Amino acid sequence: MKKITIVVTILIIVNFIYSSFFSTIYATNETSNTTSENQHMTMDQYKSLDEGKAEINGSEVKISVGDSDTGSATSIFGTILASFAGIFAKTISNVTNSSGYYRTDSNFSASKTGLFTINSLIFGEYMIFNSKAYQRSTDLNPSATPNDVLSTIDSLKEMGAGVAQFVIKFGIGISLPLILFSIIRVFMAKKAADLAAWKKVLTRWVLCIVLLLFFQYIFITIDLTSETCVNTLWKFRKDMETGGYQSFEYTVESDILDSIEKTGGVTSLAYSFEFLVIVIMQALFLIKYVIRSFAILVMFIIAPIVIVIHSVNLMLGKESNLLGEFLKMYIILDFMQPFHALMYIIFFFALSEIAINIPILGILLIYALYRAGSIAKAMFGFEIGSSITQMVKS
Repeated sequence: MKKITIVVTILIIVNFIYSSFFSTIYATNETSNTTSENQHMTMDQYKSLDEGKAEINGSEVKISVGDSDTGSATSIFGTILASFAGIFAKTISNVTNSSGYYRTDSNFSASKTGLFTINSLIFGEYMIFNSKAYQRSTDLNPSATPNDVLSTIDSLKEMGAGVAQFVIKFGIGISLPLILFSIIRVFMAKKAADLAAWKKVLTRWVLCIVLLLFFQYIFITIDLTSETCVNTLWKFRKDMETGGYQSFEYTVESDILDSIEKTGGVTSLAYSFEFLVIVIMQALFLIKYVIRSFAILVMFIIAPIVIVIHSVNLMLGKESNLLGEFLKMYIILDFMQPFHALMYIIFFFALSEIAINIPILGILLIYALYRAGSIAKAMFGFEIGSSITQMVKS
């Protein structure tokens, strides 16, 4: 991440110099246009230098990019970068789009643009990223016909539900005899200390039974709360679009690809690099949400096992916060989506026009959004990596 930070910082500086310098040229041209129309080069004329078609002071100057080793090399390198990023973006878009959509009533939804974006991902437009272990794709959209990817995910969910039910029955099978044993020991206790100890053990095993029977409803409540937040933010996003908001990613990517096609040399390379960085950030978010979906599914399945292990640890007199850490991890993963959606609205809906006009600012905001998860973890006083270690040691 430090390397990415350095790259982003360099891009900001370069973009600032680029924007400031050529904005000055353009502004100067507009100011002096009434007195001397051909005294300065416009932005279009500057860009056309890379194409070898420039008119300066009324005289046409032809410069062939192919005749310049530097121009030729940068054009080729820029084309390679743009092609690589374009192939990746198209592949991901095809996979996510072919798996179907959940939310579609937005001007810039993936169902309308056909493009995979972080915007569509964090607002829950794709059925493939539905992380609810108890909800199949057809439950989201009954009219949808699941493709191979969704069918596989649905099969995993059904298999996971079967495993979870088996573990619940197994856990209850272990807990009931221990509850009966604890009750007997409570009645047989002759000392106050023994009586208090066995009452505590009995309470813990009763709580274990209750959690095994009702943990699914606890998780479903967490999921519903998270989904309610996303739905509220989705409505807010549509209201903003009605007020003229434009999607940063879709608009900027379209502009960048158009500029790459119309320019050459160093200018084309700069646009290609911006496009590549945006696609890389999209790939990072994609990986994050694939891991999130898989982790939530697995946690829902193994929850009964965690409950039983936690109860056994307590009965043996061990200090254990296994269940508490497990629930906090589930909450963090579940609320990652509404948190990202909220941050996206704050970052891009407030600075949409600026980010579109200065793409490098938008890239910086995407990077800040990617790192925003650390804020949520800090709010809970919780780090996923360290928590997993603690769970293993418990």
